[in-house]
Amino acid sequence: KLRFSPYVREAVVVGHRRPCVAALVQIDMDTVGTWAEGRRLPFTPFTELSPKREVSALVRAEIARANRGLPEATRVRRFALLAKELDAEQGELTQTQKVRRGAIAERYAALIETLYADPAPEGTEV
Repeated sequence: KLRFSPYVREAVVVGHRRPCVAALVQIDMDTVGTWAEGRRLPFTPFTELSPKREVSALVRAEIARANRGLPEATRVRRFALLAKELDAEQGELTQTQKVRRGAIAERYAALIETLYADPAPEGTEV
């Protein structure tokens, strides 16, 4: 459901054998960029837009919307915004732009671990 949001380009959900479901989210640069410009949020590259608190709040609201109607155990509870776009050349996507979950889990293992820290890092909870 989360990928149906116009602000989300990709969402990789993790949580197998974990206390809750978490997601690594790649924002849609064009849509979020237009949204940010409308709110006069300065940015130039993707790497400046993704870490903004306002963008995190936007994605948090989209996750909350996607969670509605889902069983409790499958709701995303924590998330992180990726600082870059996923890339086929780096093995994160197939040539047909499908997510390579194993490669993502390996490349972002440290980030995933921080999502399960107790207490949760600031800004990661839904």
